[in-house]
Amino acid sequence: MSESNEKKNKNHRLIVHEVSKFYSGKSRKFKVLDHKSFMFQTGEFYTIMGESGVGKSTLLNIIATLLPASSGKILLDDLEISNMSELEKSNFRNKYFGIVTQESNLVSYLTLEENMFLALELCGKNTESRATVEKYLKRLNLLHLKDEYPKNLSSGEIKRSAIARALVKESNFLLLDEPTANLDSKNTKVVLQLLREKANEGIGVIITTHEKEAVEYADQKIYLDFCENAR
Repeated sequence: MSESNEKKNKNHRLIVHEVSKFYSGKSRKFKVLDHKSFMFQTGEFYTIMGESGVGKSTLLNIIATLLPASSGKILLDDLEISNMSELEKSNFRNKYFGIVTQESNLVSYLTLEENMFLALELCGKNTESRATVEKYLKRLNLLHLKDEYPKNLSSGEIKRSAIARALVKESNFLLLDEPTANLDSKNTKVVLQLLREKANEGIGVIITTHEKEAVEYADQKIYLDFCENAR
């Protein structure tokens, strides 16, 4: 069995342990997350829900090691990833995570297809066939746009392109911030069905969402409440 297949078939646990996040104002600290603990497993589909401003994106970005926690730690199995150097975190994300932020962050000077191949190269899969890229572009109704640059795409097309870029890596975990935002009902269903399929194939899927429809596809639902900000 190849190293990539071994990694893909292995069960992993992503652990959030006692994570808190504070932001400092002029006269006080604002508490966004307060000692939150969760465990996410490969092969499961999780939704993180709650009102706007409750800390859904903050939590997801901390899990993805894109944002440091004020306290607590993130582990993959027995490996603490939250205390790694920035370079180590970047290498770790490329290997284990497929990430979509709210900004989507496509490389502006690359075509959609080139963005996909760059994602493969960064995670060490530059030898993957063109068919893998085209498979996800087709599933997300983007194949006809593969030679377009991000500036020529609509907000919904950019969102689906970022999802395709995350999917093509076939990582252990997908961490997607509002993946169905800016999508019509047809494409919302396409995305949620595809994410459900990925969970069934053994990938851990974690999304933030306001979409009640997403709950129908999820195995577990996490609801965040506001913290008491006075401290």
